[in-house]
Amino acid sequence: MVEDDYDLRRLTRFLLTHLGYYVDVACDAKSAMQVVAEAEKPFDLLLCDVILPYGIGGAALAEELSRLHPKLKTIFMSGYPEQTIKADGKVPDDATVIMKPFRQAKLETLLRQTLGLNETPERRSDEGSR
Repeated sequence: MVEDDYDLRRLTRFLLTHLGYYVDVACDAKSAMQVVAEAEKPFDLLLCDVILPYGIGGAALAEELSRLHPKLKTIFMSGYPEQTIKADGKVPDDATVIMKPFRQAKLETLLRQTLGLNETPERRSDEGSR
């Protein structure tokens, strides 16, 4: 999960962990690329803010990581209206976007749809989606 706002990053990590997901976090694109490069297992999903600091936005990060990991799915988070970020070319027209602030139930539904899950994620210490 990539989010530059500390409080939102903490809250979203808490929500994801509570839903049974294993979560690695980064505050910008460069840090996210490092986390992915150092990971022992591939990631199933990138949950990423659209607007990130230091010049590399969420769409560029997702594109780069998808080149390295073609099965990686992406959900973008934004505080801007979805139509605006798509019209401005900040994310692809077919991108999955969740608007901030969001509720846990909305996040869970979108995660399950994106990952193709039919049941609640299992909460095991040795397996799970990342």
